[in-house]
Amino acid sequence: MSIRNILRIDMAYTTTTVQPLNVGAVRRGHTMQAHYTPKAAAAVVGVSVSSLRNWCRDFADNLSEGASPPTGTERKLTAQDIAILQRVKDLRAQGMTTDDIKAALQTEDVTALQPPYIDVQPTAALQPTPPVKAVEGPQPIELYATVLQSVGALQARMDSLQAQQDSQAQAATGRVTLFAVGVLVGLVLALIVVGVLWLLP
Repeated sequence: MSIRNILRIDMAYTTTTVQPLNVGAVRRGHTMQAHYTPKAAAAVVGVSVSSLRNWCRDFADNLSEGASPPTGTERKLTAQDIAILQRVKDLRAQGMTTDDIKAALQTEDVTALQPPYIDVQPTAALQPTPPVKAVEGPQPIELYATVLQSVGALQARMDSLQAQQDSQAQAATGRVTLFAVGVLVGLVLALIVVGVLWLLP
């Protein structure tokens, strides 16, 4: 049975959609009142999320209400909150205690702190983007024709190899037969010679 007769092809195509990343930025000096998650804010400040939450609790008087919300309410930080927390980080790097930092912030004009460059999208500004259809592959009929062509070439190659094997087998059989006939003829001639010599006086 040829490969063409036993081959079965089941092709299923799925359309993949690619959702592009929608990023935005709040640049230094921008006053946009967007909100950021603790994870995004911690990444900008350069501290862990747990440290950022502790600072939001310790310095709640200097931050927005969303930075220290009531229990069960989602925490949301503004760009100004992030600027103040970066100032807290700088003061802690100088060896100041929490009380010292609170006192320092009371004497500083924290509203003058410039919000940092934030290369993340604000929570409030996230907008869905239309999906982009992925590039489709070959059409099923084209792929099927290509597969059949490859199978046909493979079948022809197998037929050629089989024919070569049959030819070689026939040649080997012919040589064996010829050798056997030669041996038999030799034996007959030998018997004739022996008989003639036996009959001679």
